[in-house]
Amino acid sequence: MRYLFLFCISFQACFLLAQNKADINLLDTDSTWRKETLFFPFPFARDIDLEGQIDVRFSQGWSDQDSPLFWSYAFAWDITRQEKFSESEIEQIMVSYLGGLMKAVNRDKDFTVPEAMAVFTAQDVDANTIAYKGKIRMHDSFFSKEIVVLNAIGEYHFCEQDGKAKLLFKLSPQDPAHEAWEYLNEAKFQDGVCRMP
Repeated sequence: MRYLFLFCISFQACFLLAQNKADINLLDTDSTWRKETLFFPFPFARDIDLEGQIDVRFSQGWSDQDSPLFWSYAFAWDITRQEKFSESEIEQIMVSYLGGLMKAVNRDKDFTVPEAMAVFTAQDVDANTIAYKGKIRMHDSFFSKEIVVLNAIGEYHFCEQDGKAKLLFKLSPQDPAHEAWEYLNEAKFQDGVCRMP
């Protein structure tokens, strides 16, 4: 519950907006995952110029520094956008999102949160699907108060019938070969990603 409290504080403005909107279920996970629903834009990352909703799922060990699932979570976006995201766009979005969040939750007024960095590669799977892999280096202002490097794996789907894009990203400090990713990979889009409301 500790991480939920911290997360609610950091996203207070988003949650106030979310109260007037329906809950969404872009992802299919079991009951060990915690869920939050968010909406663009983020008050701490106004340069992310997107419109849509976000389904965030936290692993059972997300807030536990002794857990192999520490900082392991997934999020899916349902956004109004037709253009594919380039590698540099994904890098900038991750830097703005996670870097901005870590600055927003930092409570040490004498400490300047280091700038986040991200490196991603993209590979076309088909005309409407892209696979992403990358790393994000950032300061963990929530828990450890240290630099953490997150491995990231993502997928993009453009849904022609409604002109929307759906993205799913999974993040963890663990190497993708670690068994923690077996749990992370349980977070998947609901069946029929492009038929979801």
